[in-house]
Amino acid sequence: MDGMDRTSAAASAPLAINSDGQYDVRLGVPVGWIHFRGKRLTVTCRALGIECAAAIVGDPIRKKFGPLMDGVVIREADRAALEAGILKRDASRASDEQKTARKAKTQAADTSALVAAIRAEFSAMPEADVEACAIHASEIGSGRVGRSSTAGNIARKAVVAYVRHKFTPYDELLASGTSRDDARMQVLPLVTAKVNEWSPKVQIEVRPGRPTRRGRRRKAQIGGL
Repeated sequence: MDGMDRTSAAASAPLAINSDGQYDVRLGVPVGWIHFRGKRLTVTCRALGIECAAAIVGDPIRKKFGPLMDGVVIREADRAALEAGILKRDASRASDEQKTARKAKTQAADTSALVAAIRAEFSAMPEADVEACAIHASEIGSGRVGRSSTAGNIARKAVVAYVRHKFTPYDELLASGTSRDDARMQVLPLVTAKVNEWSPKVQIEVRPGRPTRRGRRRKAQIGGL
């Protein structure tokens, strides 16, 4: 067997990987294989049908994180296919600017929809308050009611929350140590009056909201005495 045949045979031989599909490149990379550095390349290789092993480049800094990895070990003949796949993968990913623009577009659409819903139910609510309420309640990542996909009558709940924080001493009560449930009960008349001032056609019954877990436990204990 001449040198070319031996190289071809080595290149077609399977790589001696460990049980986790990894190969320690510190042992040396066999003839016909290369160490290709980069992130998340095992996923890209699988998508392209390229045989690979995650490349071990160092010992773990902490045991639970496993060995240090960098890239993959692939057949040298697959380099061009992997490089082309990486270019295609990266081109399909949104840039930071695109992600920001997409988020801003979604935020604007959600806020606009909430503004319309608030206007429909609270016809006497000042425009500045309508927009401030909608912007606050629909902020992406805030976890507020305007981001909920399951809450009923989001516009009403957003307005109630807005009134509670802006037109009552609710936040001051919380800061002074008053429990959330007690603070909500204390400001309930103020919230009800303002909400109905903005909804002249329909009188709205405002509820203080669900009690906190601590409040529920306390009531259960009192009921059991």
